[in-house]
Amino acid sequence: MLNQFLFSVVLIFCVSTFSYAQKQFSDLLFYEVDEHNLSDANQRTLDSLVLRFYSYNDYTIEIIGHADAQGSEGYNKKIAARRASVVQQYLSSAGIPNNKIKVNSKGSTDPLDKSKFAKINGGDRRVEIRSYATVFADVDALLDQLGPQTQYITIDNRKDNNLTLIDGTEIFVPAHSLVYADGSGDVKELVTIAVKESYDVIDFVAEDLHTKTANELLQTGGMIYLNAEAGGKQLGIKTGKLLDIKYPEKKVSDGMLLYDAVENDHGISWTLAEGEISTEGKSEAEAELDITSLLEMAIESPVMPQIEFGTMPKIPIVPAKPTQPIQPKEPNKNDIDYDAKLAKYEKSYKLYQKRFRTYEGLKLNYDTVKPRAESELRMWQLEVEERMTQIKEYEREMKDYTCNTKLYNAITYVQENYGSIPSSELFKTFKEMVYTDLALKDVKDPYKEAFNNFKKQVIRHKKIKGDYLNYNSYSRKSLFNTTVKPLIDNIESQNIENKLSVTKTLSEGELDRYMFSVGSFGYHNVDKPIDYEPEELLELTLTDDAEGTKYYVVLKGTQSVLGAQYGNGSYTLEGLPKNHDVMIVGVKLVDSVPHMAVTDINTGGAEQFTLNMNFEETNLHGIRSELETLNEYAGI
Repeated sequence: MLNQFLFSVVLIFCVSTFSYAQKQFSDLLFYEVDEHNLSDANQRTLDSLVLRFYSYNDYTIEIIGHADAQGSEGYNKKIAARRASVVQQYLSSAGIPNNKIKVNSKGSTDPLDKSKFAKINGGDRRVEIRSYATVFADVDALLDQLGPQTQYITIDNRKDNNLTLIDGTEIFVPAHSLVYADGSGDVKELVTIAVKESYDVIDFVAEDLHTKTANELLQTGGMIYLNAEAGGKQLGIKTGKLLDIKYPEKKVSDGMLLYDAVENDHGISWTLAEGEISTEGKSEAEAELDITSLLEMAIESPVMPQIEFGTMPKIPIVPAKPTQPIQPKEPNKNDIDYDAKLAKYEKSYKLYQKRFRTYEGLKLNYDTVKPRAESELRMWQLEVEERMTQIKEYEREMKDYTCNTKLYNAITYVQENYGSIPSSELFKTFKEMVYTDLALKDVKDPYKEAFNNFKKQVIRHKKIKGDYLNYNSYSRKSLFNTTVKPLIDNIESQNIENKLSVTKTLSEGELDRYMFSVGSFGYHNVDKPIDYEPEELLELTLTDDAEGTKYYVVLKGTQSVLGAQYGNGSYTLEGLPKNHDVMIVGVKLVDSVPHMAVTDINTGGAEQFTLNMNFEETNLHGIRSELETLNEYAGI
């Protein structure tokens, strides 16, 4: 069938000698006479194109509809435009942003070049999909797209500055603490602080951050990158000044130390730092606190929003086009056994006439019913979109209700028990109430209410996450983040002496967060050494002669990510613990297309072992999804 044929032309134009190049593709979809809807084969082709688009850093798409010259000029323009529009709608529903798609129609004015496509009958009935993709020159450029977002914050060096980052990291930059790195004097211009927060496996991989010193494995609590410029010049931290960094609430392990990044031939390693780590611990939390700011807060009791829908109509079924029966061929009078063939023909012709009358009835019904069914289907789809809009508004209202209910209950608890319970205990309970998920009762499932038996179909099509009934997370502009959290921070600051300790060691216990001070820019890491004897370690060799592959080894439950080094046609990782469950991830480019290999093994007890990795084609989305699953595996 013509509509099962896909032709692709691939041209490559280099636009950069460094990280990026550009590929141009031309893909063709073919159609039967008078058809504009997508066949199953064309849908499969478009699905493969969607995966291709997701493989690239950036791309643009032009969809051009064409028709043959059999119909009128007006009809040809319309059906060509319909073909292009249906393709555009399919790509959009598959997640391709509309701002990356341009739609055009040429009717029958641009027939296929018969010198190149002589064997394709009806090739003028087609849609051409031209796409331009930015491709990666190396794996580093690929992984850079997955890395933590660099946050740029402008500050005045003459003032104290408190910075709060996307993932909750807080940084205090004292006044007059920054100087020009070349020693050219005080910084009087506005300063741009650049920060990266790396708390997850995907961040470590993208930034090529391995949790290892020269001779020790490390259990990491997270990494922070800092830099500063003013007037185009690099800055440093003034001698005698320190920047204070407070990590967000995460699992803290006893004995963690502060490390600074060190550049070497194999990337970044870590060395023990001179900075300080202090903690908010149990003894400080038990002191009496001034929580009058909570007593003065007033919030109305929230009212749970409601959502109701009428009965969802059944999805209209667009009838299939009936197939015209084939007229039997009358035998030639010169044929041998002509009389027998003629009798058989006459019998077949009567059956054909009967089938043709049935076909005419079905065709008349099809021509009548199909436009109405298509119109009803469009109305059904509009109804789905209208209900989705109502659901999104309901979900927003439910999120506000849930979060404000937590605040209301916590504030009411403090106000009702103030004076009868120590303020430190009240404050501790208050924090638990505002940070703990609230279990709601009698909450309607909006998708079940809206779509009934079509719920699973809509959720799958709209890619709704499985935890859509969890409304507990605070938005950045919520009452909690704009009003309550600053109050909490102010109260907590009462419990912290400016410099609790210079031991660099975190104490074990009920720690809300941990802090450290740094006197230099670059990457800083709060880690804990993992003690292994030399005989407990082994060497892993990965058979791969393609220089440029990135391999990462994630140790189960240890908050550690290690990297392999290339040499002599293979990749080697030294100092891997024996008898340990690990996940090995490899990422490479094959003809500029991302490939990935993942394997879960136990290292066993041998001194050395070799492993082959099986790579499969993937895309940025696939790499990101795979790496995001490793946080739980690593215990991060």
